[in-house]
Amino acid sequence: MEHFIVSNNNNKTQQNATSRNKMQQIIHHLLQHPSNSISVEYNGRKKMNPYAIKNKYLFTQERIESGWHSVPQFLKGLKNDGFPSGTKIYLRIPNGSTSKVIGQPITLQFSGDIKNNEFMTQEASHNESAVLSSQMQPIQSSQPYYGMGNPMMGVHPAESRLEAITAKYEDLKERYDDLKSQCKDLQSTERQLKEENNSLKLEVNTAEKHKELAILQADLNRKSFMDSDAMKTIAANLAPALPQIISGQPAQIGMGTASNLSSEKKQFIDFITSDRVTDADVGNVYKIYKHMVKNQDFAAAVQQLIIQFQIP
Repeated sequence: MEHFIVSNNNNKTQQNATSRNKMQQIIHHLLQHPSNSISVEYNGRKKMNPYAIKNKYLFTQERIESGWHSVPQFLKGLKNDGFPSGTKIYLRIPNGSTSKVIGQPITLQFSGDIKNNEFMTQEASHNESAVLSSQMQPIQSSQPYYGMGNPMMGVHPAESRLEAITAKYEDLKERYDDLKSQCKDLQSTERQLKEENNSLKLEVNTAEKHKELAILQADLNRKSFMDSDAMKTIAANLAPALPQIISGQPAQIGMGTASNLSSEKKQFIDFITSDRVTDADVGNVYKIYKHMVKNQDFAAAVQQLIIQFQIP
């Protein structure tokens, strides 16, 4: 059975130790996280995982054990699958919906290839043609390609190029899907921010309206009877008489004079000019009188109240 190593040191013990170290490095990487994976590549051609639906060029611990029983058995079988010495193992970790390479790739070197190379180097000094003949002998593959191509690889050059192009396409497609997903997330975030912004604008506008209404209501509450239409009418009628009232002279109200006023009117003038009467009291009296003139039913009701309470 062939083994793989990662150096050309002639010391067999050192080669085996290096091989074990690299094997342990690969196994340790896969065991660190279930989503950690490796990819296999030789001269730009990637090994495809027949058991994977997505990320067809990645091999996790679970996929390797389900298809090849163990990591060592998977690695040792690469040569028969057309991935001889020089094949590189890339250690990968998750990166969104895809993966990224960490560290330097591990280069495989199968022990049988080293023995063949040593044998061909010895024979080269004796017979160049024999060396060339030994180099051209095919390496047995479990799935050889029977067309024109490199028998060492067991893959037709055109097929190898197609697989490389396919692998590149799959990588680009995964990257595109990842960017597309990120774009959708950003669009969703932008839409949410716009909705929040519109909601905040509406709240600000509503608050400003409430503030304006509160100010208007406060102004109306502070507005006294002196600013009402009723008091303006009374003030207009009393304006000519104010100088006489202040000087103690007989007041002239409207078109009349103090001499031709009835006692009831004089009493009313004395009443509204009294310090005990507020502007609100004058306003209420004016409203009652105003509605008594306009509304006979109201006047009759007021008259009934006067009788009921025996107001002299």
